[in-house]
Amino acid sequence: MSSDGAHLGVGAARALDTILGGGEQPTEADMRNPDEMRAYLLAATGPPFAEGMDGYDACARYAGKLFLEAFLGDPSMANAPIDTRYDWDADPDRGSQGMKDEYVLARGVGELLTERMPEVRQQLSDLGLSGFMWGWAVNAARYCVELPPGENPAILTIGDDT
Repeated sequence: MSSDGAHLGVGAARALDTILGGGEQPTEADMRNPDEMRAYLLAATGPPFAEGMDGYDACARYAGKLFLEAFLGDPSMANAPIDTRYDWDADPDRGSQGMKDEYVLARGVGELLTERMPEVRQQLSDLGLSGFMWGWAVNAARYCVELPPGENPAILTIGDDT
């Protein structure tokens, strides 16, 4: 699996098992279509997570719910990149003085949430998400609104794809 699996409707823990744990590729039984994924996310409950649930999966799923609700409330956010895109090469300080507005190529969904929905951004911050969970949750919500996945910040591609 070369992505975080959210665009296949695969849960975060299952995807991570394939990526890092050497698990088998997800089967059709592991996958959800966009409608099923939407129902899966919207049924998520917040912390404290129910006993017996996989905490990693439950946390990522709840984050996906928060992103999906934000995207439904403000559809323009769904098209934002997962992380802010910055032109490091154009900035003579290469970000050492902080990201300067004139070199920001596109603001990420986290920045937009901070500005437009600070309470949701705080809820996400309180979850203590890993980079993979954050990326998976955004991509799961994007899948539900039928947008292609963004680049998960925790997945690195080594080599040239050309």
